[in-house]
Amino acid sequence: MTSAILTVDKLHKSYQGKPLLQDIGFTLGEGEILCLLGPSGSGKTTLLRLLAGLERPDSGTIRFAGRDLAETPPHRRNFGMMFQEYALFPHKDVWENVAFGLRMQRLPAARTAGRVEEMLHLVGLEGFDHRRVDELSGGERQRVALARSLAPRPPLLLLDEPLGSLDRLLRDRLTGEIRLILKSLGVTAVFVTHDQGEAYSIADRIAILQESRLQQLAAPEELYLRPANRLVASFLGLTNLVSCRLGQDGLLHSPFGCLPTNLAGVEPSAAGTLLLPPEGARLAGEIEALQPGLVIVGLVASRVFQGATYRVVVDSCGHRLAFNLPLTPCPPEAGLAMTLFVDGDSLLLLP
Repeated sequence: MTSAILTVDKLHKSYQGKPLLQDIGFTLGEGEILCLLGPSGSGKTTLLRLLAGLERPDSGTIRFAGRDLAETPPHRRNFGMMFQEYALFPHKDVWENVAFGLRMQRLPAARTAGRVEEMLHLVGLEGFDHRRVDELSGGERQRVALARSLAPRPPLLLLDEPLGSLDRLLRDRLTGEIRLILKSLGVTAVFVTHDQGEAYSIADRIAILQESRLQQLAAPEELYLRPANRLVASFLGLTNLVSCRLGQDGLLHSPFGCLPTNLAGVEPSAAGTLLLPPEGARLAGEIEALQPGLVIVGLVASRVFQGATYRVVVDSCGHRLAFNLPLTPCPPEAGLAMTLFVDGDSLLLLP
């Protein structure tokens, strides 16, 4: 990561005596895209508003480019903002909407015109200059809002659920495009979403906010493969969680058997919750007896075809576990017995 341009330290915010954010701290590198991910009410938008200066923290500091922003009002921070509602001016055409921030900066007319044309080209709206906003589709309005936010070259762009009002197909297409646009300009950005797919597609790093705290900050791959705790794992949909303990024999004991403590993610002194990733299982064969891992014998509760995989839910030892299994060999139907093998290298022990 490049040198930190944004530093948040020990940030606290409460509302009517209820903590919204507690002890939030992180850094953001120049040109980095950070996604704030979490359930509704986890404090994502509150944190974004604190960064923008629209609210003041109870305590803690926010520094940008080495400068404490405590006494800097929103309009002097010069950060770009983009909201779910887009907040476009319905009485202005596309060109006028994109030019708005540039005119607020009192740029010469020629520079304003050049910058507007550059932004419209960047977001794929060449020739839309004089279209009315109410003549645009939802995706086109989203692009206009992004162009308007980027036109003044903000040092930091703050995006609050900008794709939330779009249908799934359009959201999936635009997430990749937004990342390419931001990266092409080297924009530093903080992106709020509750959608994991958006966060994985857009972010360099993802911050998981839950129960008013920053639970984990990591790259998308690391976040999914190594969630920091049970709370993060459950939020990410990794629900195959079983209790385990370290026995006097030096093995890790689970409801499905014992494991050596030298497996990935397992420390000799550790005990807690074992995560069985949904992609870590396959139908058991004879070779598994020679490999470290867990053998799960149970009854298939459901089998759903997902295109590239089957989603199979199995009941075993009082636990209901869900796995994504390959199409071949075809897993048993609901109501039949099944034996699965979970590779030891895919297991993760959570504190």
